[in-house]
Amino acid sequence: MKKMVVFSVFLLFFLFKGDYLGANEKISFNVKDKKGCWSIIASKYGGSIASGVLIGSLCGLGCGGVEKAFNLNFSRVGAWIVFRLIRLKILDDLIIDAEEYNVPHHQPSIYNSAWIADWVTYLYYKNYQG
Repeated sequence: MKKMVVFSVFLLFFLFKGDYLGANEKISFNVKDKKGCWSIIASKYGGSIASGVLIGSLCGLGCGGVEKAFNLNFSRVGAWIVFRLIRLKILDDLIIDAEEYNVPHHQPSIYNSAWIADWVTYLYYKNYQG
C-alpha cells in the first residue's frame, strides 16, 4: 500500500510540475464559449498525452519483453538504455512532424506521459507471470 501511495505522489508531482499545464502560455478564448475552451484543451493536451502514452507503452513493453525473452541477468542496463534512446528518438521525430504540419501539441506533456507509461508498462511486464 505504501508503494502505491509513493507512486501516486511521484506521478502527481511530475504531472503538475512547472510549465506542464502551460502557465507561461497565453491561450485566449471566449469564456462564454465553453465548447471552444474544451476543444482547445483536448486538441493540444489530449493528443499529446495519448501519443506519449502509446509510444511509452510500446517501448516499455519492448524492453521488458527483450529482458524476459533472453533472460538478461547481466546486461539489463544495455537493454534499458537502448529502448530509452529509441523512445526519445521517436518522440523527437513526432514533435518535429507536429511542428512541421502545425499540429497543436504540448512538448512536456508528450515527454512526461511517455516516460510514465514506459516505466509503468516495463514494471508491469517484468512482474507479469503469464
